[in-house]
Amino acid sequence: YKSGIDIFRSQTLASTMGNHDFRYDSWADKWNFPYWLKKHNYVDPLGEYEHGWFYSFDYGNAHFSVINGNLADSNGSAHGVDFGDLRDKMITWLKADLAATDADFKIILSHQGMYSYPVHTWDGETKELRSLLVPIIDEYDVDIFFQGHDHVWIRTNTMEGGKKVTNTDTIVDIVSGERITYLVDPNGTTYTNAGS
Repeated sequence: YKSGIDIFRSQTLASTMGNHDFRYDSWADKWNFPYWLKKHNYVDPLGEYEHGWFYSFDYGNAHFSVINGNLADSNGSAHGVDFGDLRDKMITWLKADLAATDADFKIILSHQGMYSYPVHTWDGETKELRSLLVPIIDEYDVDIFFQGHDHVWIRTNTMEGGKKVTNTDTIVDIVSGERITYLVDPNGTTYTNAGS
């Protein structure tokens, strides 16, 4: 944080809680994220928790829904905790949040991704979240899902129902003699890992 303070103070930031920001303190019998809380201040859309575990905002013609990918049962069961209630509230909130927007672009941010490349693609938490979230992502026509967790750069094909979408609506442009084909408002969602 110190090395990037000038950049952080001059840019718009939307943070999502990562796996290292989130821990269970058995001595206090609660989930704790003190470092996260000191550095990020988001409003809880449900008004039930001390901090925004998930939230949304509009920026230009885009709507951003930021979710907490830590709320998988496999993460909770490792500590003898049931995330069901909080996770279900987040899912209910996400559906309502996506249904309420008429923005041109719908974008979701989560630390844990749905599709990635190396190590986390077949984790229990990833498979669980994928089964819960991909149907919602498809139903509400989310355009882009930004994810982290795996320290690689990756961009999927446009996907729907876990499969590549083919779209015949294209624009072809010639730039410096090179032919470039662009999809026009493709169905489905592109999943992008920013690489870190």
